[in-house]
Amino acid sequence: VSDIMWSASGCPVSTAQPCLCGTLLDTYGTHQLVCPRLCSRLARHSMCNDVIRETFRSAKIPATLEPVGLLRHDGRRPDGVSTVPMERGRSVAWDFTCVNRLATSHLSLGTQEGPTVANQAETRKREHYKDLPVNIIFEPVAVETLGGIGQGSWAFLKRLARRVQEETGDKRAFAFLRQRISVAIQRGNASCVVEPLS
Repeated sequence: VSDIMWSASGCPVSTAQPCLCGTLLDTYGTHQLVCPRLCSRLARHSMCNDVIRETFRSAKIPATLEPVGLLRHDGRRPDGVSTVPMERGRSVAWDFTCVNRLATSHLSLGTQEGPTVANQAETRKREHYKDLPVNIIFEPVAVETLGGIGQGSWAFLKRLARRVQEETGDKRAFAFLRQRISVAIQRGNASCVVEPLS
């Protein structure tokens, strides 16, 4: 069982001490999962984007991370984009986010069943990248630290895994993709909890 699962069940996973940002850490690891000063959050983000890019490669669809020049006016860029058309003659860009449903800002949604916080994050991402060029399909990939996956993200990952299955014949492609993302999230969560203590 991962550290964050212990945290969710009410068992302490940390000690109360000052964080790098000056906030007092809580013993359940909640602050560590959202603190912008912790490098482990970036590592979790990178691990998940690597999983998605490798899945594109397995589907024989070239993709690049951190593409430059898609939005010329302000430098915003999604996490990745296929360099050849993937669906309906258009390339697919994705942007990954991992949200913590235990964060104070999400408590009202976090008490509801289902991936409500991830669904809200998908909506924010779509709004943020609504001005991408029309020849690019944008797909947010929103997951929650406790394991929930947004509905749109789920559908996109299934379509991507189906392309892998078409290329490789492996009917377990979606199960493997889901497992790899889950492992990356759990490893990232554990790193976030441990980092301020090291």
